[in-house]
This record gives sequence, C-alpha cells and structure tokens, in this order.
Amino acid sequence: MSALLAAISAFALKGLDHEEVSNTIGGNFSSGVLEPPSIYFRRLSIKYMEEAISELDDEPLSLHVLQAMILNTYCLLVQGVKGRAWRYLGTCIRAAYELNLHLIDADKHSQNDEPCLDASQWCIDEEWRRAWWAIWEMDVYASVVRRCPTGIDWSQNITFLPAEDEDWYRGRPTTSCVLEVNVNSRWMKLVATKSTSAKAWFLLMNSLMKDAQRISSPIGIDRDQIADHTKLRDSNAVRHRHHENQRLPQNQEHDAAARRLSTILNALYCAVSALPKNLKYRGGHLGFGGFDTQDSTFVPRRLADCTTYSIYLMTQLTKLMIQKYHVFRAIGTKWTLGHDQEALAGVRYDSVTTTGGLPTPAPEQRQFQHLSEYFEAADNVVSILRSCSDDQYKHVNPFLASTTWLAGAVQLLHRSYLADDDPDRDLITSNFELISQNYRQTLEFWNMSRIPLSNWKALDAGLADFKTNNQVRGRIHYDPPCIFTAGVRICHHPSTSRDLEYGRYSRTGARSSQVDSSFQDVTSSVAPIGSMAPHGHDPTTTNGPLQPSTVLPTPESADQGFNNDLMHSATSMDVLPGNTPNFMEEMPFSDDWDGLADFSTSLDDLFSGSYMP
Repeated sequence: MSALLAAISAFALKGLDHEEVSNTIGGNFSSGVLEPPSIYFRRLSIKYMEEAISELDDEPLSLHVLQAMILNTYCLLVQGVKGRAWRYLGTCIRAAYELNLHLIDADKHSQNDEPCLDASQWCIDEEWRRAWWAIWEMDVYASVVRRCPTGIDWSQNITFLPAEDEDWYRGRPTTSCVLEVNVNSRWMKLVATKSTSAKAWFLLMNSLMKDAQRISSPIGIDRDQIADHTKLRDSNAVRHRHHENQRLPQNQEHDAAARRLSTILNALYCAVSALPKNLKYRGGHLGFGGFDTQDSTFVPRRLADCTTYSIYLMTQLTKLMIQKYHVFRAIGTKWTLGHDQEALAGVRYDSVTTTGGLPTPAPEQRQFQHLSEYFEAADNVVSILRSCSDDQYKHVNPFLASTTWLAGAVQLLHRSYLADDDPDRDLITSNFELISQNYRQTLEFWNMSRIPLSNWKALDAGLADFKTNNQVRGRIHYDPPCIFTAGVRICHHPSTSRDLEYGRYSRTGARSSQVDSSFQDVTSSVAPIGSMAPHGHDPTTTNGPLQPSTVLPTPESADQGFNNDLMHSATSMDVLPGNTPNFMEEMPFSDDWDGLADFSTSLDDLFSGSYMP
C-alpha cells in the first residue's frame, strides 16, 4: 500500500515545489529532501514496490502492488519508450497474465448478459478490469512508438471494457462488452451495450488506431543481430522479405492492405457517429474546468473536456495512420515534391468511367484525395489545440503528445509540398508554430526528451533541400548505429559528415537559411529537462535480491541535465553496455544522400511512429 500511495502522491504533486507542498500539508516537507516532491515520491514508490515484489517471491502480485507498478510504468513511458521503462512494461503484462486479468469475464455466457447482481463483487472486478485496461493502453502506446507487436494477445482478451466512472463509484453494476477482434463487430458490440463510458470509447478508438498502424507500418527499424554485426539499411529489403513471407504478389498485398484499411476507416466513422453526445467534440472551447477550484462543477467539467479531447485526438491519429499508407506505401506513390506538386495542383475531380459504367477516380485523383485527408487530420489537431485553454497540456494524457508531434511533422510535410509563393504557406507555418508551442510546453511539464524537436528540424531541413535539388534523387534515412547481441551493444557511428545530430544540419552546400525559425533554439543552451539520473547513482537501490538498477527504470528529474555528449561523431566502433538508459537517444537522424532507402520510404519510416516521443 505504501508503494501505491507514494505513486499517487507523485502524480498529485506534479508541478509543485517544496514551498507549495509545505503550505498544502501545513508542515515542512523540504526537510532533508533536495529533489522536486514528485520525483521524491516516485523514487519512494519504486523502492517500496521492489521490496514488496521481493517479499512476494513466487506469489502473484497483489492489486496494490500491481497498481503501483502501473503508475510508475506510465510515468516512465511518458519520459521515453526505451530501455528499462520498456522492459518494465513487459513485467506489468506478465504480472497481469499471471493474475488472469485477461479472463476476468470468461465465465459470462455472452457479452449482453445482465450485469452482475452482486454489486460488491462487480465493483471488485471492475477495479481489476481497469488495471488490465491501463496496461493494455500502455502496451498499445509503446508498441506504436517502437513499431513492434503488442505484448498482449488481443485474441485472448475476455475482459469487459471499463464501465462509466459514476456507476463504479456508486456501486451500480452496468452492462459492458469485450473488445472484439473484428473491427466491424467491435463498435457494434459497444453500441449494443448503450455504454457511455468515456474510457471504453477511447479504448475502442485506440484499438482502431493500432489496427491501422499494424497495416501501414508493420515492421520497425531493422537491427539484424547477425554474426558479422553488419546492418541492414535498406528498409525496402525488409518489406520485400515481409511480402515474400506472405506469399502474395505485391499488387495483391497492396489491394489486401487497402481493403483492410478501408474497413477500419468505415468502422472509425461508424464509431464516431455512434459516440454518446457528451463525448463528441463539436468545435467549442475546452476550458478544462477553468480556474475556480471551489466550483462544484470544476472536476466534472475538467474530466469531460479531457475525455472529449482524448477521443478526438485518437480519432485524428487513426486517420493519419490510415492515410499514411496511401501517401507513402501504396504502389506507384512516391513523394517527389518538385515534380508531383505541379501535376497534382491541376487535378480536378473528374471521374473516368470503367467498363462496368461505374465512375472511378484516376490514380492521380486518388493520390490527391489521400493527401488532402492526411493533411486535414493534422489540421484538425491544430483546430482543437486552438480551442483549448492555455494550460491544457497539464490536464490531458501526455501519451497524446505523440499525436501532437506527428501532426506537426505533417504540417512541415504539407508546407514543403507547396510552392514558395503559395499563399497557404503562411497559414501552415502558423499551424506548425501553434503545435510547436503546445508540444514544447508539454515536454517541459512532463520532463520528456527534446529529441523529437531535433527530428522536426531534421525533417524540415531535409525537405527543403530535397525540394531545391529534386533533380538529384535525394534521401533521408534513419541510421541506427546500434546492434544488440549477447548482452552487448555494438555502436557503429556514421562516418559521413552530412549528419543531422540534435538538429545540426551540416550538409555541404545545404541551404540552412530555409530551415524554419521555429528550430533556432534546438541546438542552443536549453533548460535541462528529460534526462535520466546520472550513471552510478540509483537512490532506489535496496539490499533485497531484486535490484532496481537492473530491473526498474530510474525516474527522470527536471534538475538533471541532458547529456549532449551522447551524440558524438567518432568513426570507430565502440562496445558499450547494452542496458545504457539513453541508447535510443544515441541514434542520429541523418541526411545521407547516398543511402539505400528512397526518399518516400524514408519519410514512411519517419511518419510511422519511430520518431515519435
């Protein structure tokens, strides 16, 4: 219980300093405590949790210990889906399976059975359900960022979606349903229960997004662990092997993917149409409760705005994942800025007639339509941000910052698509500025890494240079210098001088003046946020058999500086410990015009999630 209380306190005290906490509790909190209160309680929670896990030995975790683990994992995933935080999530999943949380409602004969008559037992089961779905949500988020399979098997998930909060608080059993594997049945089953649960509807949208990402971005950045430690840098080769394994011709593979994505898009529109009225975003202002905390409606209004915002952003992310396939991966679709923009600018929606007499848009028209819907989804993110209160980032799920980042990247892509004298360029630039400001505020408040800011700058610089020199088939590629084998990390540092490391665009002859002014502070001295604790110092270490230094992630502190020395330019091969907490941040985002991946494929990788925070 101590671990859970400390984890709750860490979130409750987020953003408060020692004096504010002391005033709240009516005592001197800062006695002997130097770090921020939230960091202090996070460390306490991890310490107590490890002690509890050690005492349980081979016994399953109690609910309180599991809940503490969920909160700690959530915090650490916000600060980076990497290293020990990533493995920590795996521990949550295994612990949940050990407790059979995926089978809580396996004894129900159908999803539409009458709710349990024993209100007390229903409330107990509901608390376990919510623990399971919290792990499920973290699993989906982390797998999207890492572009890898989820740890939870959706085909063996017989646990009902969460009920409405108010029903749970008041002990009123209500009908719910499982998350169906079939996307059509999924939304229809939830509609049949007449559920108004905000969390249930958010999880439905989240699942559609993950299904779309599985199709549009099935394989992550490749790091073959082969004997000679060479790297496979051609992502086309990876996809070719994937197609061969499916034993389908490429055109059939494309047609199958397009059909599945269309099915998901249909399900998404049906789900949005069926949303309870109180969960739909209708373009109004989201004040997140305002500032009068004494108002009796303060908490309900804040929660309502948070759920509306979350569902709307997840809807837009699903659209981005669906349309990305058509923009970057569909057969014949290549991102050639200089050539295609003039051709597509004159496209009209005049249909051609097939032999069956049915109007069918030409390929160029279809491509233009997918591009328009892709850009529209990013613009929708701008619209809702513009309608939110200026402290919105403090109240919403920080996982959604990845959607904000992706929308900003799409804005940069959209701007590069336009001619230099296009009147819409200023609007798109201002859209990006709005997203950038909100995203930077989110990074600072939640102590997240600033690496994604550098990826924005790298993308903008690469697009500007490619647009200027489009007669040269330029490429941007992600150069992962690390291969993992036998517990050792082999790092290959790129020898090219044309790197974009931490936003430094150094390509010879590059037109650096074209890089947007939004990025000028990325490489300058910034407030130290989002770093891991110094190596060799782990205040959570205990004398028990389980050591946090090897199992648990060390919480990040806003007082610790980011290690800029990680991104060095040595040309030799270094052998470093494989569990270095910052290994994901050592991978430079490079602009290599001699790379093996074509430009369209490289952009496909970028917009698939691997560069999201």
